[in-house]
Amino acid sequence: MGMGISDLDYLLSLKARGHFVELSHVCDIGATQLYLEKNTIYLQSFIDKLARNKNRSQLSSAELEKITNLGHAKRMWELMGYDYMCVDTSNEAGALNLDLNFDEVPIERRGCSQLVMNMGTTEHVANQIQAFKIIHDLTAVDGLMYHNVPFQGYQTHGLVNYTPKFFWMLCRSNEYEFLDFSIQYGGLNEDLHPDIILSIQQTGNRVLANKFSATTSGIRTLLRKKKNAGFVPPFDGHVGETLNGIPEKYSEMFHP
Repeated sequence: MGMGISDLDYLLSLKARGHFVELSHVCDIGATQLYLEKNTIYLQSFIDKLARNKNRSQLSSAELEKITNLGHAKRMWELMGYDYMCVDTSNEAGALNLDLNFDEVPIERRGCSQLVMNMGTTEHVANQIQAFKIIHDLTAVDGLMYHNVPFQGYQTHGLVNYTPKFFWMLCRSNEYEFLDFSIQYGGLNEDLHPDIILSIQQTGNRVLANKFSATTSGIRTLLRKKKNAGFVPPFDGHVGETLNGIPEKYSEMFHP
């Protein structure tokens, strides 16, 4: 779970587009760290542009360098005057201790955040329905959900990769507003991963590694929660009429 300069640039672009007018509480899915390669000049500029409190005290170069070198995002957000929370199975950065596979958001934390960020966390979770329900429950009405997750490649990185259709259906089921979408190219064409080749060989099958190529890339999307309603899992099928006993409105199957 990490944020680089491109992620911070994207957050600045959201502010420029007027998305952060009401922003006061930020939540990370995962105890996110900063990967800024000790670029203290950039971090100071980011803090200056996004800070709520323009009269705050300035950090020393040593403090800035510590944050850029795998420091937790918690420190950065709090320096800028935002309330911050992260969700993690560890206790890093004072995390709210939740397992995305099973746990529910405590009642007092529901709808608490105007910005919930999934910076490469949910691909490590088997129970996708519960993970995205937790994100939904943490997000305030009119709040933003920012996802930056694997699309192609990353063959042994997580448990799943995502498709654009997953987010289209997620929006349809929950009536999210689809604000932004892009594919982020990593610039690497991958051959079949050695561990995958070994698994194929161990089962006695032939390896056709020269037939395989994938471009390392990710999905970046921004969604807005528009109503106070229970989470509805994405459904890959018709919802406009009864189909195999499915109600006309798919959400009728999932009452809050």
